[in-house]
Amino acid sequence: MKHDEVKDVADLITYMRIHAKRIFVMAKVNGKRGPYSLEKLPDRLRSEHELRFIEEGQIPVRILTDEEMAENAKQAEGKKETT
Repeated sequence: MKHDEVKDVADLITYMRIHAKRIFVMAKVNGKRGPYSLEKLPDRLRSEHELRFIEEGQIPVRILTDEEMAENAKQAEGKKETT
């Protein structure tokens, strides 16, 4: 699921569950503050961050895979050629 496919809250929840290992938030875990993927957070903290995204109506940024980056590069090249 891509970010442009998110149309409602159910889609947003699905998006966050699918990409949990590639969505990072700043959090304090075991006394250490830093960037953690949603997948690595304790359940309660993960739920708090997911709820914040839902309440704010934000689609969280995720780290792209190599395949996604290559696909984006191809699309960008196609747009350059048509302009």
